[in-house]
Parts: sequence; C-alpha cells; structure tokens
Amino acid sequence: LRVECKVGLMSRPERILVLNVGFLFSAWSIGCLSILTIAIYSLAVLASVTVAQRMRHVMGTLRP
Repeated sequence: LRVECKVGLMSRPERILVLNVGFLFSAWSIGCLSILTIAIYSLAVLASVTVAQRMRHVMGTLRP
C-alpha cells in the first residue's frame, strides 16, 4: 500500500522495554500477580490499541 505507518503507542522499542522490565522484575509480585504477568497483559492491551491506531491512520490516509 506504500503508506508509512509510524503511529501508535507501542512500537517495537517500547514493547521490548516492557518485556525486559517484566523479565527483570519477574520474581516480584503484586498480590497474586507477578510483575511479568502484569507486563504481558499490559503489552497485549496496548499492542491492540496500537493496531487500532494504525488501522485508523492507514484508512484515513488511503480514503481521500
């Protein structure tokens, strides 16, 4: 489609950072959830938001 899509909350460096922080503090837990579990869940949610933002950007670029 030749549309540059550099928008969104979680690009690759941010995803790697979240995973590294989760792995670094994986031994710690908040209540019954480990930090790694929280990192993975937040990564899944924010990556889904990023997909929606990128779809909206591409659709807006190609529509006119």
